[in-house]
Amino acid sequence: MENTILINKIKILPNSLKEEVNDFIDFLLSKRNKKSTSNIDVFSGIWSKEESKEIEDIIKKGAENIDNEW
Repeated sequence: MENTILINKIKILPNSLKEEVNDFIDFLLSKRNKKSTSNIDVFSGIWSKEESKEIEDIIKKGAENIDNEW
């Protein structure tokens, strides 16, 4: 795909989607030259801030339940 076509497509996206495109590009770049998938950094940027906050809250709540049940 030609760069100018790609850039023009990105330009018409709303800002929220531009952020997702940027995160995905960062994810793809992080995979470049990496042969191991065991590194947690491979998953960086695949969740939005809202999604990561939700997951963090679920983990904290689950950890609290474990502490209380032991």
